[in-house]
Amino acid sequence: AFAFAVFSDQQSAISAMHALN
Repeated sequence: AFAFAVFSDQQSAISAMHALN
């Protein structure tokens, strides 16, 4: 699911990754 998010919206995916860390 996360990989799909990266392809769907890379910027949002990066933001989510930072929030999770």
